[in-house]
Amino acid sequence: MKSTLIELAHYVGGVLHGDDAPISGVREIQHAVQGDLAFISNAKYQKYLTSTHASGVLVSQVDPNAAVSQIVVPNPYFAFARALGHFFPAVHPQALAPSWVHPEAVVDQSVTLHGAFVDAGATIGAGSYLYPGVYVGMGASVGVNCVLYPNVCLAHGCSVGNRVIVHAGAVIGSDGFGYATNAGVHHKIPQVGVVVVEDDVEIGANTTIDRAALGTTRIGNGSKIDNLVQVGHNVTLGQGCILAAHVGLSGSVTLGNYVVMGGQSATAGHLTITDRVIIAGRGGATRNIDKPGTYAGFPLKPHKEWQKEVVELRNLSELRRRIAALEAQINSLVKDDE
Repeated sequence: MKSTLIELAHYVGGVLHGDDAPISGVREIQHAVQGDLAFISNAKYQKYLTSTHASGVLVSQVDPNAAVSQIVVPNPYFAFARALGHFFPAVHPQALAPSWVHPEAVVDQSVTLHGAFVDAGATIGAGSYLYPGVYVGMGASVGVNCVLYPNVCLAHGCSVGNRVIVHAGAVIGSDGFGYATNAGVHHKIPQVGVVVVEDDVEIGANTTIDRAALGTTRIGNGSKIDNLVQVGHNVTLGQGCILAAHVGLSGSVTLGNYVVMGGQSATAGHLTITDRVIIAGRGGATRNIDKPGTYAGFPLKPHKEWQKEVVELRNLSELRRRIAALEAQINSLVKDDE
C-alpha cells in the first residue's frame, strides 16, 4: 500500500511541515530510507533528524534543524502505530481446514472458522475469526470482531468481549489452583466459577487465566497481557492494566485501573493494588498498595527508596574495607598506649 505524507498527516490527525512525498513503508528512524515514514517518541533519537534518509518523520514538535519533512502530532508513538495499521492491515487466511460446530451453538454467518471446535451452547459474534485448533467450550461466548489464534482454549462457561485478541496457545478458564489438605493428602477443590474478559483486551501467547473457584475471574476493558503470564483464580484486573511477560498474579488479587507490572513481577494472594501503580520488573508485592506510584524490589517499596538501597548495597564492600582499616588503626593506637 502506498500513500503520501499529506494523506498520512490527515489519517493520523497531524500537521505536515515540509514538502509532500510518496510513502511506501515505515521503519525506525536510524534505518529509514527514501519512501519510509519514521517517528521520534524518545529524545535520544532526536539526533537522527539531521541525518535520516526517511521521507517523513512523526514528531511532537517541529525541529527547525531537521533536513526532513515532519508531521506534528500530540503522540508520535500512537500515530506511528496507526500508520503501521494503515500499511499492514490484518490479513487472515481463507477458511480451508474443516471445523466442527455443535448444532446447539450459535455462530454468526460472518464468522470465519478455520479448523475450530465450537461446543454446545457456545456463541460466536459477528466478524470474529477462529484459527485452527481453537476450542470454544460449552456455553462459552466470543464477542464481535475477535481473533483467536491457533490452539487457543476458551473453556466452558467463560466469555470474551468485543474486539478481543487472544494469541496462540493461551488458555482462558483452566481450573484454579485450589486444594484442601486432609491427613496429609491434597484434595482438589472444584473450581466452578468462570472467566470474563471484557472488551478490547489482548492476551499473549501461552498465557493462562484461571477460572474462579466461585464467582468470576475478570480482565477489565482495554487491558493488555503479554506472553507467558499466569493469572490466578478470582483475580480482578481493572481497565487498562498492562502485564508484561512472566508476571504472576496469585489467587484473589485485585488490581485497580491502569496498573502496570513489569516482567517477572508477582504478587502474594488476596492483595489489593490501587489505581495507577507501576511495579518494576521482578518486583514482589507482599502487602496491599493503597497509594499510586512506582514500586520496586522484594518486598516492594517506593522506587526511589529501592534505588537508594541498591546503591548502599553496592557500596558495602568498600564500607567493609574502610571499617577494617579503621579497626586496624584503633588496634595500633591501643598497642602504642600500652
